[in-house]
Amino acid sequence: MFVADVSDNNPADISGIISENDAVIVKVTEGNSYVNKHVTTQVNQVKESGKKLGLYHFIVGGIDAKEQAQFFLDNAAPECYDPDVPLLLDFENMAGYPVLSGYEPREIADYIYEKTGKKVWLYIGYSDVVNSVHGYSWEDMADNPVWIADYPYMAPTEYTQELQDWADNTHFVNIKEWKIITMWQYVCVPYDRSIFYGDARTWDLLAAPVNNQTDPHPESESPQPDSQSDTAQQAIGVIDEQTKSEIHDLAQAIADKTK
Repeated sequence: MFVADVSDNNPADISGIISENDAVIVKVTEGNSYVNKHVTTQVNQVKESGKKLGLYHFIVGGIDAKEQAQFFLDNAAPECYDPDVPLLLDFENMAGYPVLSGYEPREIADYIYEKTGKKVWLYIGYSDVVNSVHGYSWEDMADNPVWIADYPYMAPTEYTQELQDWADNTHFVNIKEWKIITMWQYVCVPYDRSIFYGDARTWDLLAAPVNNQTDPHPESESPQPDSQSDTAQQAIGVIDEQTKSEIHDLAQAIADKTK
């Protein structure tokens, strides 16, 4: 699945972005006081399109984690309680912001889990996972789905098998905390775009509260990849029948991982 993520850096009207993707993740809040001024319009457009919707919070250092979590939920309601809508945390150090400690995601994730039963997905740059100058350790987030960001080119880039091979061979192989990469943001221009390693069924399984981890499409025969490379083949339309017969295990693996 192709996934865009948007904020008020994007226009209120994101119909063009929606049409090019299978899902859109909308920024809701930042810290404990900032709300995306386009959030209502953007969220409603995604819902009306019938595409998959996700909601994210941008973590700010130096602000109480529970306060940030509740601020996110307050402004993400009622969609944040929808079992098909994943909740995500954006962890990245930005110029002019306090340096993040690395403890914020776990604290916020625990609070959100307590309130919603959902396991948040973590958005994080590759450099903050591997050889981080801040010495971050992510063992405490290893059971949460991870969304890795890194770009081979700072220019508009098409998703191809060669691009996926670059990620597999130079990046994902070095990530030890997560055995499964849930999503990869591979380009940031003209807008942020990612590849989600699964289909609508996988999305719903990962979005749902942990006490509701049942397959929403039990009769579906959509295959699930058992590696990022298999998904790359599926996404660019060259997967063969033998591979299809071998890649049904990931949905169950993900469901087991989130229990």
